[in-house]
Amino acid sequence: MTRQGLALRAPDPEVPVPAPPLPPLPPRPPRRPAEPVPPPPGGLIARRIRIVQEVVAAHYGLNARALASRTKIGKYTLPRQVAMAVTRRVVGRSWEEIGAAFGGRAHSTVLRSVERVEARQRMGLSVADDLTRLEAEARAAILSAERHHG
Repeated sequence: MTRQGLALRAPDPEVPVPAPPLPPLPPRPPRRPAEPVPPPPGGLIARRIRIVQEVVAAHYGLNARALASRTKIGKYTLPRQVAMAVTRRVVGRSWEEIGAAFGGRAHSTVLRSVERVEARQRMGLSVADDLTRLEAEARAAILSAERHHG
């Protein structure tokens, strides 16, 4: 059979049929202003977290404030992740509290950072030795600070 002079054939099952185009997306709503960053935990816990940040920052030759900053520059990323992992192990606070002390980061960011550091440790990368040494240094610094300041 022909239709206007062309032979009609059954579609070839090997040739994919293109999907119809998707309708356009609706316009994005305006961005909400950022939520205020919750204050870091206060008192003894905040002091312990600051000590961990200072120990890790000194190890990597950085300023402790850089670990809590919002910057995503590469030279701060690994030290910040290590600091979060050491904080979790030494201070043992919730993901949310650690995130608040590291520039108001989400709990999922802290969780993912700790997972990445632990994965690097399992693979035997250089962070494994750093992590063990930094945990010991942080514990010693916390004990020393608490002996001297009550």
